[in-house]
Amino acid sequence: MKSVSHQTWQNYESVILIRTGVPLFGKTVEPGLLFPGQRAHDKAGLEKIDVAAVAEAAGVDAAAGLRCISRDRDDLCVGIIEHGLDCIRAEVITATAAAPAGLARVLHSLDAYLDGNLARPGMRALLYELRNHAQALELARQRTAAYGVLMGFELANNKMAHGKLLGRLCAVLAVEIAVLEFEAGMRVPDAREQIHVLLHCG
Repeated sequence: MKSVSHQTWQNYESVILIRTGVPLFGKTVEPGLLFPGQRAHDKAGLEKIDVAAVAEAAGVDAAAGLRCISRDRDDLCVGIIEHGLDCIRAEVITATAAAPAGLARVLHSLDAYLDGNLARPGMRALLYELRNHAQALELARQRTAAYGVLMGFELANNKMAHGKLLGRLCAVLAVEIAVLEFEAGMRVPDAREQIHVLLHCG
């Protein structure tokens, strides 16, 4: 049975980027300040995020922070979201490293994806607060599309009927479940079970 190599999972966002040529966002922000930026958001909320707050969270002088952080506040916020998505991606890679190819790997990845989102309520809140922001929406769309393409490859290469379509549907469903669990503040097992039902029916 042919499988998608785990190396492909390690680069899953590149699947869609290679196809579209669209660059990643948030790269004008100093990477070392993205985690402090996330902490500052968790503590103060979007309205109070600014260079001074992030610099304070990072333990650097605000004037120095101005040289490290994009002067565009939206870039900073999108960078914080991207940092959170990168962390979730790393957790998905770890969770799928030893998983058998095919359906089992996809299910492991979905649990890791949802747990990663649930562990980052600040990131989910920021995504909600920026729901009408074009750059944040495009970043989320790219990551969701890339994840769906990869799951589709995994399923189709393991002879699952409509595997590519199921991969895309699972990615969109996972986003909706992440929102439900953010609102509930806990896992929603009944919602997660629907992905299993969908895949086992496929």
